[in-house]
Amino acid sequence: MDVILCDIQMPVMSGIDVARELHQQNSPVKVVFLSGYREFEYAQQALSYGVKSYIVKPTKYNELENVFRKLKIELDQSKGSQSPSTKVPEEKESAAPETVIAKVKSYLEQNYREATLDDAARLVHMNPYYLSKYFKKKTGENFSDYLIRVKMEKAKEFLMDVNNRTYTISEMVGYSNVKNFTRTFRKYVGKSPREFRNWE
Repeated sequence: MDVILCDIQMPVMSGIDVARELHQQNSPVKVVFLSGYREFEYAQQALSYGVKSYIVKPTKYNELENVFRKLKIELDQSKGSQSPSTKVPEEKESAAPETVIAKVKSYLEQNYREATLDDAARLVHMNPYYLSKYFKKKTGENFSDYLIRVKMEKAKEFLMDVNNRTYTISEMVGYSNVKNFTRTFRKYVGKSPREFRNWE
């Protein structure tokens, strides 16, 4: 058996109990939770026991398909390339948060204009609520605040080119309303886009 798909609430043993047992045994079996619970406490426990994905019901077939396709690729790559070792699960667990956060940050930096929490969550096979809490826990910064920071830093770069109009820059970083962009920029930088350009 390579992967277990289980619910949080089950008779005899809960999904958390199953994940805990496998984790304590350093089992290579991967666990995916399918649950109707959105509480972060469950997601936190799942993460601490190395659960690969936490899917909130109701879910769509393609979401499950994407999770298991990713797991199959991971299993195919690991089989035969690593000898059994009790250290492997620990290494994977410690690397996973860095990998997830790196993917999310890369996505935001490359797609800041249209980036959304839902799309970022799909990218790393998490539900949006879980990713939002997870991102805050691992970086100390809210997902939305990080996205605004990326947008505003890009805006500062674009303002260095005098040929770029404020309304154009607003659209370039994903704001259809220039007043909202100016308000957000002033809050982030302490100056309006025009003041920033003249100051620089």
